[in-house]
Amino acid sequence: MIFRLLFPTLLVILIGCNSVSASIVRVEFSFGANPAGEVYIELFDEATPLTAANFLNYIENSAGERRYDGTFLHRSVNNFVIQGGGYKYDPLLGAFNLTSAPHIETDAQILNEFDISRSNLRGTVAMAKLGGNPNSASSEWFFNLNDNSANLDNQNGGFTVFGQVLGTGMDVIDSIAALPTVFATAGTFSDLPVTNFTALPVTEDNLVTIKPTTYLSGDPVNFGLISQSATIEGKQLIIKNSNTATLQLGSVDVTAIESPFVVRDNCSGLNLAPDESCSIDINLNPATTAAGDYSGIVGIPVPGSDTPYLASVSARIGETVPTLNIKSGSPVDLGLANPAEALSTTIELENIGVDDLQINSLILTGADAGDFSLTENNCNTTLAFTETCTTLLNFQSGSIGEKLAQLDIDTTPANQTTQLAITATISTDKDGIPDSIENAAPNNGDMNQDGIADSQQENVASFPSINGQYLALEVSSNLQLVNVAAIENPIPAASPVSPVASINFPYGFLQFTVTGLQAGESAAVTIHLPESVTSLELMTYYKLDSRPPFFFAFDQRTAGLPAGTGAEVFADKIILHLVDGKFGDSDAQANGTIVDPGGIAIVTPTITNSDDSGGGCSLSENRSSIFQRSEWLLLVIWLMLLRRKNQKAL
Repeated sequence: MIFRLLFPTLLVILIGCNSVSASIVRVEFSFGANPAGEVYIELFDEATPLTAANFLNYIENSAGERRYDGTFLHRSVNNFVIQGGGYKYDPLLGAFNLTSAPHIETDAQILNEFDISRSNLRGTVAMAKLGGNPNSASSEWFFNLNDNSANLDNQNGGFTVFGQVLGTGMDVIDSIAALPTVFATAGTFSDLPVTNFTALPVTEDNLVTIKPTTYLSGDPVNFGLISQSATIEGKQLIIKNSNTATLQLGSVDVTAIESPFVVRDNCSGLNLAPDESCSIDINLNPATTAAGDYSGIVGIPVPGSDTPYLASVSARIGETVPTLNIKSGSPVDLGLANPAEALSTTIELENIGVDDLQINSLILTGADAGDFSLTENNCNTTLAFTETCTTLLNFQSGSIGEKLAQLDIDTTPANQTTQLAITATISTDKDGIPDSIENAAPNNGDMNQDGIADSQQENVASFPSINGQYLALEVSSNLQLVNVAAIENPIPAASPVSPVASINFPYGFLQFTVTGLQAGESAAVTIHLPESVTSLELMTYYKLDSRPPFFFAFDQRTAGLPAGTGAEVFADKIILHLVDGKFGDSDAQANGTIVDPGGIAIVTPTITNSDDSGGGCSLSENRSSIFQRSEWLLLVIWLMLLRRKNQKAL
């Protein structure tokens, strides 16, 4: 139970029980052989235990292996992210490429621990993963350079934020973000940040490298769930100087600690000799405190940082009567399933009252109660203070639509029934769009007009855009569409602008995943447009790709893009040509899955002709050849300048 801060080394030790681990990591970067600075990262050990433990295991595992040491930052995207934790260059293996800079050895992938309470905001650290697989994080992570919450919180199950940069550490990260990037290899090293760079090939002196990384773990003060009648021993935060030189402590901030906690600061302003320590004493008297949750913060000075480490102090005082708490959360939504597909989730109940709570019965009621069942139920019992019980809630139905039920929990001596709302939805396909939504699409739910309802096909998804007008996506019948949705622009501040035209995204941005491909296979995704679209609209397509939108023109080989990729625009549809693992596939992995977020743009020219007739620019009637007229040359040039080279997605 040790919390250690480094450089100079500072140890903070919590003495007592019922504590929860927290960690500080010190990462030192270098530009080639020159030190670039150090960054302190606070890990969210309590909120993301699997992710934090995984990260620390790469720093140093039980065998003493330190896999992050010597790795380099392999991806930098302006105003978006800086990514690392994956690759290490060995000049003895030859010139810089994927052979001489292989991926480090990885452990098993970890479960996604994303929670909306920990958003991808500037200064946070999150795990990278494969597209279309929320539980695929291994060793790679990234720093958020901007507020990416609208984007990264809402795709691929959300990207798990497991830490935050402390103090002035973002100054170091921003200095890395300011470096130029080069296209060293396709895909993996297409956005490689470099320093002292003149020409390819990249050398060891050009890389931003991670020096030996150190971490020390620590514990906030958590008294846990306690009874008002309990006798509580005080706890201590002990600050110890483990450096070889005297450590001058700043001011420990205890102003955010209020009743029922009593804090005595014995450390502020001290000069600690090597191995000398001091304590911050924290006491709690629950007998004089009403039931409820209590928390506070102790600010501990961090060496090398203007911002203190905030050590939390918390306690939960139990109710004076037996009280049921639905620990697993309320209400319960089991999600989307195919007909006859089984879903299940665990419901956990807890007694947070100081006296025993008798659970008499758990009964499923409501309109669709017959589609739900309880198994592995150990909750018909008496729960003492802080005790829990669990039951497995199961769902299966053959009929389409949303299913509603509730779990009635009868308890004594509270003499009441607690009702837990339960929902689940059956859809014929699993594209993420309920059948009721697809069936409301134009042409009686058959927007692609193939004679089969869109809700009955895994390769077709129809859905309303953000303005309410329906769109439909279609791939070949051997493929599947999943995770389909229309979303607002996640990076509105970076929307494309033009001096000669206005650019709008009336339908929002589309996100979807194509599965069922062979590795490296291409796919054509047809976007069926609303009937209200007029032939006078100048329409094109922008890739979102987890960053500012960029122009996605078809077959732009002269611009350095692979042949046969891009968006073809027609009067009633747009066809996206994508290749698994290549340009257009946001996960940049040849893994049989294509991830494509992007948006349909309406371009309205603002330039006019200056001839005596007063006539303005005219728009082509045929959008498939819209860029062929000479009067649009200026606009075409501008659009091409907006094109961005392909970026590997997180």
